[in-house]
Amino acid sequence: MFATINLEKTKKRLKKSVKIEESKIGEVEFLKVTLFKELSPKKIERKLKNKVDTVILSESLSNNSFNKIKVYDSVDFIKNISAYTFMKIIKLSKIKANDLSVCVVDKKGDYTDFVKSLVKKASLIKIITQNDKDYLTLADEIYDEYGVQLIFSDDIGNCNLGINLDVSNPIIWFNCVKNYAKITKRCIKIGAGLSSSVPKGIFECDFAGILKEYRDFRRLNLITADYFEKDNFLYEINCKNIKNFLDIK
Repeated sequence: MFATINLEKTKKRLKKSVKIEESKIGEVEFLKVTLFKELSPKKIERKLKNKVDTVILSESLSNNSFNKIKVYDSVDFIKNISAYTFMKIIKLSKIKANDLSVCVVDKKGDYTDFVKSLVKKASLIKIITQNDKDYLTLADEIYDEYGVQLIFSDDIGNCNLGINLDVSNPIIWFNCVKNYAKITKRCIKIGAGLSSSVPKGIFECDFAGILKEYRDFRRLNLITADYFEKDNFLYEINCKNIKNFLDIK
């Protein structure tokens, strides 16, 4: 079981410093914890009485660490969502496959399946990786199936679109690196039907990610980011904004 923990400071005198509620979404049960004053991680662990193995923390509590409980980290979830989002951006750009060149930075080689899904979307696919073994195998497979060659390079330029999946907040670039944006927790929304179930103070991204870990929610399988972030400003991912970032009229 997991718990969400949010801090709500109040000037009122309360008998309890913490409120713990049992909650459920689908078949997943979890605890919703509200702190009314700052408590040490040890005290929080004592309050939870070994009922949970993982916690999601609100932003104000994000620096806390525990001895017995794992703090959920949505980095891998954000990277996977960013890969889906990149496909959405390609579709919204309306650039024909024959005219589209893309670059993927994946040094560990964790996203070979994603790269393979790009074959029918672009005429040129550039890969920056340190996992030559897996990508050379993929290159042979793609060439045999589609007659398309992967290009191995250390240069991220000269591509219409690119994505760096090696950072915690994946970076997307547009139009030969002229415009950069990134996918952060703020960019990812659960959407209608589930957003009202997200506990107060908790990022929708974290809540969606942990639901997928505890149970494979069908409604989350194809979730993408609704926004990308540039200079701390969120831009909605739609045709108009994509074309603006690509300088397409």
